[in-house]
Amino acid sequence: MRNGSWRATLLLTTMLSIPASSGTLESSGESAKRPGSVEANAPGNLVITLEIEEGAAYLKEDLNLKFIFVNRVEPTVTIEPEAFSPTAFTLKDAKGRSAGTPAVVSPETEEPLVVNGFAAAERRVNLSAWYPKLTAKETTWEIVWSHATLALPAMTVRIIKPHDPVKDRFALVETDLGTMKWELMPDLAPQHVRRFVDLARQGYYDGLTFFRYVPGVQADGGAVSADAAGMWDRLMPPEITPEFVPSQWMIGASRPQGSTSSSMTSDSMFFVTLGDSGFMQGSHTFFGRIAEGIEVMARMNQVENRGSTGDVRAYLLVKPVTIRSIAIKRR
Repeated sequence: MRNGSWRATLLLTTMLSIPASSGTLESSGESAKRPGSVEANAPGNLVITLEIEEGAAYLKEDLNLKFIFVNRVEPTVTIEPEAFSPTAFTLKDAKGRSAGTPAVVSPETEEPLVVNGFAAAERRVNLSAWYPKLTAKETTWEIVWSHATLALPAMTVRIIKPHDPVKDRFALVETDLGTMKWELMPDLAPQHVRRFVDLARQGYYDGLTFFRYVPGVQADGGAVSADAAGMWDRLMPPEITPEFVPSQWMIGASRPQGSTSSSMTSDSMFFVTLGDSGFMQGSHTFFGRIAEGIEVMARMNQVENRGSTGDVRAYLLVKPVTIRSIAIKRR
């Protein structure tokens, strides 16, 4: 898997506990916001997820989608092969124009998908086999899937440049409090930098927030909700350089509270160190630093937070600071 992320269930953040989400799987919240992924309940207690297999759709590369069907009851569910054919998909670009006539009209396999009771099953579809020019240029597609009584909400897929670790070295982070320039550090954490770049290019962070500010310690950002609830379903292996000594203004990947250096990290949430961070050496993944704009962090210190409440609300910003956009800049 190109970006090294997968699903799991953990309920804690880097320094402070985070509550679990409600557990429902409607087409809203984090799964709806995350680019290249949609999820919904279907008739018969079937939960369907459709996502880009690589986590992003890359320019001039095959666009592969992955279906995940979760059967929450005992009777077996059988999905017809036609559900994975061009007739089940509608593709339109940002101007509402169709992707055209598919080069192939039959499904990749004639085998039905069997989802056993209380189990999950997957099926992959290569859209590029039907529409060879789908990723020929940087654009945005709206993909809708439906078959018989099954349907998913529209999924927005932005075709982006593949990450170049040599050229993609800076990120301009525009917030309500000003703009920062982050220097990315692929030498320390190449997979985390790649994932961050991919999400930024897909517009994932636009409109998200810095939601917690612990004075002298860290500021947490990159969550959909105001307290990061429900954000721990996708994780990445850590990338830790034992000899690296973190300092102030470093960008790290959020990870579970009280875990060791072998613990998984979030594939999207991050934190900024606000003081001496030597105690994080050897236990946290760092993938960047603030090169310009540290005054934004100083302004954030003036935003009212809930203080040391002793619970999951500790140091949450009363009014989270909005991330207007994150743009990747090449050097």
